Amino acid sequence: MICECKAYQKPVDINAWLKFLGKLFTAEKSRSQVVYGCFVALNGVNGNVAGHYKDLSLRVDNIELVSGESLLKHISNIYTLCDLEKVKKVIQIFTNRQALSFEEIAYYKNKVFRIITFEGNSYTLLSSNGEPISRAVFDSELKNAVQFVLPAISFIDLQEEAEAIKRATRAQKFVMSHLLLNNGSIEINSILCESEFTSEEIIKAIERLQEQAWLYRSNDSEILLLKDEDGPGLYTILTEIYRFLLAGDMTDSVLEALASEYYLSHINEDFISQIQQIQGGMILSPEEVQQVILLLKWSPTALAWSLYPNEMLVNYSVQKDLVDMDVGERGDLLCRNYFLSVLYVIFKSNFRRPELHNHFYNIHGLREIETIERLIVKSHTGIEFQGELELRQAIIPLDMGSDAEQLVMAIPFNSSSEPWESTSESIHESND
Repeated sequence: MICECKAYQKPVDINAWLKFLGKLFTAEKSRSQVVYGCFVALNGVNGNVAGHYKDLSLRVDNIELVSGESLLKHISNIYTLCDLEKVKKVIQIFTNRQALSFEEIAYYKNKVFRIITFEGNSYTLLSSNGEPISRAVFDSELKNAVQFVLPAISFIDLQEEAEAIKRATRAQKFVMSHLLLNNGSIEINSILCESEFTSEEIIKAIERLQEQAWLYRSNDSEILLLKDEDGPGLYTILTEIYRFLLAGDMTDSVLEALASEYYLSHINEDFISQIQQIQGGMILSPEEVQQVILLLKWSPTALAWSLYPNEMLVNYSVQKDLVDMDVGERGDLLCRNYFLSVLYVIFKSNFRRPELHNHFYNIHGLREIETIERLIVKSHTGIEFQGELELRQAIIPLDMGSDAEQLVMAIPFNSSSEPWESTSESIHESND
């Protein structure tokens, strides 16, 4: 058997292919027997070679050309090469860059890599299982080999880039949070002094937020201001701002902003009206509006959920005009109950989260939630089971013998006194 592997920068041309066939022909004549041949083209073959091989394979079965899809299939079996769908997902997770090519693969020192090229004359490498190659690994193991093949374009470390994007986002959240904490107006120098970020990062964050039209600078450019209180579209912009602040990691500065005077004063009837429009014009009674206001002031995740259209609520609003009035009224009630029940569930879940204990206990002064749940199980013949459960859950300070206060979740007895009646020690009283 004769096997050749070509690693040319360009697809193999007809000359190299014919040379290989000549070697095969010579070997067969000199040995007077069939000689098998395998020609591997790592960077593919041109049209002439592909056409010649297609015609030749109809006449002989001792020659195999391995390139393109056939090569990829062999490599995938040997090196467990991840598929293109996973590659695309990895790129979306780590960068906002527009990928131009996903398909190219590279082989070096018994390892296979995927080459991803981007706009702006840059590229990155993924391992065979789809993990981004770090700059440290690239510089120490791959740089010299890759620069020989891709000399004119620059390597991108996706992990570095993802971290840079996260840091830029945190800087923007820091600026916006401090603007809310200062009632919609703050000196830029004040942000620079209090920031964990560099001046350059803060300035870029401000510029990005200005592009979103979420804030503007004063005439002397020294003060940042939120949109005018009396201007049109204020609550539409606040909706966009809150969506941004609540997306991804919830930083300490964001939590502080969501307890600010500005935030609490703007979670009002006008803001709830904005949410009702987002949810397809959902109808709420005045009492329900006040309930929603409280839940959104307390629960960051409830706010985040309410800011995006819910498919069921929006679909109902579209179909509402197609049903009679009686059905429509019952549908309105169903939607209200569903919306409020989701907010209840999210609020209870938030209350149990350790990272939000300070938010509830010290910022909002909340100590305990009590849930009374009735369960009725029904079959085709009647009620099979019914029962009622009462559960109290409290946040209490734990004495650690130091100045630092640690807040923990506790389950009070049903007979325990209410939080406004005595100290937290009462939750440990027995039911006797």
